[in-house]
Amino acid sequence: MSARRVAYPVSGSTARIPRSLWLAALETIRLYGRFYSEGLVYFAGVVGSPTDLVVTSLYRLHHRPQGHRVEVTPEESRRLVRLLRERDEKLVAQLHSHGGPAFHSGGDDAYATSFHPGFLSIVVPHFGEGVTEVVQCGVFEFVDGMFQELNATQVAARVALFDEIVEFAPAPEPPAKDSWWTRFVRKLKLTAANGR
Repeated sequence: MSARRVAYPVSGSTARIPRSLWLAALETIRLYGRFYSEGLVYFAGVVGSPTDLVVTSLYRLHHRPQGHRVEVTPEESRRLVRLLRERDEKLVAQLHSHGGPAFHSGGDDAYATSFHPGFLSIVVPHFGEGVTEVVQCGVFEFVDGMFQELNATQVAARVALFDEIVEFAPAPEPPAKDSWWTRFVRKLKLTAANGR
């Protein structure tokens, strides 16, 4: 069965984002900030359970800098939909920046990429400067026909960053590169000193 055929979770679901994808998204946002422009990226993934979305990919449009807005072209929209189908992923969230505080503008409301219940729109303040965690952003969920802001407690409970590699213990220290050779040479010296 196709992952795309699984229904979106209900509003109030959780979104799990790999930390490396989150950091890469912030890098993109900061790049656009150097042009004093808003940036826009997408998180795509799969439904992990009836109340859980798992992000598997970051989609970077590499749109042209447009100042205090981002208008996605019809070609970019079609390409996004085509890639989501090809990769068997669902659109989970959009992430874009503002030059100032994080809020959802009228344009953000009207031109969001998706309007399915539970879709997240994450707004990164100050073009991403100093932002490292999701709770530093404005997170808005599409519920009952409108985007509603989640408070910090809701964001912390429902949007989780996770590390993709889990270490059970520190990696073993490799033996010194020449340890066997050092022992062999030491033995040779002892043998020569003892006249054997």
